[in-house]
Amino acid sequence: MSIRNDNKDHLANKFQHQPPIVSLVAEQSGLSFWTLHRKPILVDLAVFMKGEAIQKSHGLWNGPFTGRPALIQQLFPAIKYISEFASPQTISRMLATLRSWWRLFDELEIQSQMMKVVDVSDISEVHRQFATDKDIDCNHFRKLLQIVNITRMSLGLRRLYWASPKPKNPIRNLATKWHFDQIRFLLKHQWYSTIDRWRRADQLLNGHTPNNTTEKQLQAGYFLLKSAIASSGTAKPDRHAIRGSLSYSEFNARGKGYAVEEIFRGFYPNSEDIRNAFHLCLATTGWNAAVLIAIDANEEFIEPHPKDESRYLMRGFKERGKSEPIAEGLLKSEGSAGFVMKTIVSRTAPLREELRRQMEELQESLNILGPQNSEHQESNILRQKVIKLQEGIKSPWLYVSGVSKEILWFDDSNFSKIGSKVGANTFLDRCIENANKSRTPERQIARIRPGDFRDAFAEHAYRVSGGCILFVMRALSHRNPNTTLRYIDNSIINSESKRIYRAFSNALWHEIRLHGRCDPTLIAKWSQDGNVSIQDRERLEEYRSIRARKSRIGVACRDPKNPPSYIAPTFKPDGKAMCPVQRCMLCLDHAIILPESLDGLCKRLAELDFLKGQMSTMSYLESSFPQEAENTKIALTAFDPTEVEKYFGIWTQKITDGTHLIPV
Repeated sequence: MSIRNDNKDHLANKFQHQPPIVSLVAEQSGLSFWTLHRKPILVDLAVFMKGEAIQKSHGLWNGPFTGRPALIQQLFPAIKYISEFASPQTISRMLATLRSWWRLFDELEIQSQMMKVVDVSDISEVHRQFATDKDIDCNHFRKLLQIVNITRMSLGLRRLYWASPKPKNPIRNLATKWHFDQIRFLLKHQWYSTIDRWRRADQLLNGHTPNNTTEKQLQAGYFLLKSAIASSGTAKPDRHAIRGSLSYSEFNARGKGYAVEEIFRGFYPNSEDIRNAFHLCLATTGWNAAVLIAIDANEEFIEPHPKDESRYLMRGFKERGKSEPIAEGLLKSEGSAGFVMKTIVSRTAPLREELRRQMEELQESLNILGPQNSEHQESNILRQKVIKLQEGIKSPWLYVSGVSKEILWFDDSNFSKIGSKVGANTFLDRCIENANKSRTPERQIARIRPGDFRDAFAEHAYRVSGGCILFVMRALSHRNPNTTLRYIDNSIINSESKRIYRAFSNALWHEIRLHGRCDPTLIAKWSQDGNVSIQDRERLEEYRSIRARKSRIGVACRDPKNPPSYIAPTFKPDGKAMCPVQRCMLCLDHAIILPESLDGLCKRLAELDFLKGQMSTMSYLESSFPQEAENTKIALTAFDPTEVEKYFGIWTQKITDGTHLIPV
């Protein structure tokens, strides 16, 4: 049957009745909705209907844009459809996409009065070309194309087949290992100062004698704060509650007064302490910042290592990819991520309980209002506050400030900044700047961003594994090797790869030209160290000759043609004959134990054990077998006991069932 004459009406009926897309064009009561993510947020698209003339929030702002009521009304069902279960970060990127395109529509309309965009049918190939010419971000391009195509198909319009711009391949300039070691040392030093301050505050609260006038004043302040916490029932009482019965002049007297911020620093971390602890964990685990922020302080995320009691395992959760990064370290190390996290969570526990109390009060008020939709302003305000407090209750990164009355914590957007102004320096920038003031010009620490710690971790894993991508992929908890490749595509590894490639090429042709052969071991030595000496070649030949001369039990021999007389008393050397005895564990002069000798040593120990049971006690003790068995056991202490037991059991069974005969 001809394909051209084939009746495909049944396929037409199939595509005419697709309710999921058609249902998206249902009438909406507004332009806002709550997401159903585990961190729900209110998505309000009214700004795209009204436009935005001035900046209304902190952060980056790329300028005003006009409103497009009909267009956003058409796109709203599709936006809600693809964003209802999205994370707050995904919602933020989606809003940035709409803002970028709204500004692009405005710019094109100014240049061409005929290209007005009123609704989705006005978006054409001209807009694709204009967006490409303006070098729009490929993610913004793809996201809007997805939203527009869902809407167009819902309205019965044909979809747009636009070629997406290729993503940019940024150059990742990574500082050398020395710079990261220096910043890690600096973060640890500051962390040790923090825990020393807390320990001393606890001692002063327990009645220890102050060492100086400053400690005496701090001790009095600590007691004031402790009393205020007990009387007010809050973990962070205000200044008036702390002052208590003291007059205003006594409390704030110059030189003898109480600094509220210093008093709080003895109880809780401040912004400097908590950011320092956070960046120290970033530097020692190689995790993403989002993974550390997402740790739930109310769950057990640290557990003993199953194979080593002195170590621990710390588990995180990576929302993107649904993976579980794992970090490990020593329990006794105060600079390890596990110790830092346990200390921070314990120190901020009272703050967490205070947030829980505040949330329960707001939840009661919200329950009184009853179920409300996303258009109910009072309900939305209360629900946003409850969600914010729920986030704080889970966060390990709580801190207090002498300026703010609230309990604070940070999230993905503010964990690194030290100010609210646009372009403010980051916490690491300030740490490095302060450290460089006392350093000579040739020992200045380069600028490091928080995300660079993960790149440095990947670079370290790449080096120690000998360039194994799969090892790095596992270390970073990636599911796709293409993601891992982006982490090792940086200036350090690339320059090292170029150096190794040049050294490899030069070594390859050098060995072929001078020696007429291609020795992989020598070429590897050339590539790593840049040269191969005569002594290196001699050592390699000696090592290979030794490994080639192995006895039946897998032990190498320095000179098998000249065994010692106490091993083979009747042997006459002729330059050709080899040692006929091969009881290597009695030959202290020539025996060389190799990594692969494990199986043969276990075999010989099983043979000696069998002979001991077959011979009389007197005959066995008068022989050299006991000494050989003792020497064999000593040699086996260099191997894994589990492996020794395994191979010894195998050979014992072979001797017992007769599949292996002991040579006489």
